[in-house]
Amino acid sequence: MKKILLFISICGIVNTVAAQEMLYYCAKSTVNGSVWQVYRKNLSTGITDVITNNVAYNYWKVVVSPNHQELLMLRSPFNVSPDQENYENCEVVKSNADGTNQQVIILDNQYGWFAFGNPHWHPSGNRILLIAQTGNSSAPFYIYTMDNLGKNPKQITSQWSIDPNWSP
Repeated sequence: MKKILLFISICGIVNTVAAQEMLYYCAKSTVNGSVWQVYRKNLSTGITDVITNNVAYNYWKVVVSPNHQELLMLRSPFNVSPDQENYENCEVVKSNADGTNQQVIILDNQYGWFAFGNPHWHPSGNRILLIAQTGNSSAPFYIYTMDNLGKNPKQITSQWSIDPNWSP
């Protein structure tokens, strides 16, 4: 029997689509060597769908777009530690809400960033907010905004900053 660990505190999002509540979360099996993946549970029907199924990566954050049609997911290679919240070795993947059309929109070390994470959709869905660290592990994190394709980053803070989010 395969056991699943839920990792809702970091990446669980409840989303209501067509009068059905959807919970997006990251989880992994307790089987040694398993990886974190993204799941979607329909709270109305109890059906759980696998959104990602790539054993080369640990997926450790999922964010639903304001229109409920797209996801932003953070992932890190399976063979690096830590297996979750790995800001130094991650990528941002964008997909449809059902997991189709997955595309990496921010590569590891893109824009010269040493580390980055915590993406959030703008309420209009046209921009992404995140934190990024340039230089090395002792450099501060700053808040950046970019378009919804992961392009045109603009630094918007000049002091050390963490955990940004948009006002609704």
